[in-house]
Amino acid sequence: MRDCSTNRAGFDRVLMSSELIAWAAREKIAAFAAALAPAFDTRICLYLRRQDNMMMASYNQQIKAGTQIRPLAKVLTPQLKQFDYAERIGAWEREFGADRIIVRPY
Repeated sequence: MRDCSTNRAGFDRVLMSSELIAWAAREKIAAFAAALAPAFDTRICLYLRRQDNMMMASYNQQIKAGTQIRPLAKVLTPQLKQFDYAERIGAWEREFGADRIIVRPY
């Protein structure tokens, strides 16, 4: 990871974007927060799709790609734990503070 303790580029705002930010592992979130803290007043904006829409979109993509051959009912039950948005958002809140997290519908 690059040292970001000084803002050498002179920018007052930086935007970073990822479709996978909500799925980051806790230890990665902690490391990310520690790296940003010395140089940035960070806000995290999470765009979350409704869980049912997300699961159906994922299943549909896998069917089209030929990587999913199981019936929908067998796929949805194990996925439900993955879509606990309160837990996913909580990991970011613990590192950055709840007042620094903005959640918006996708």
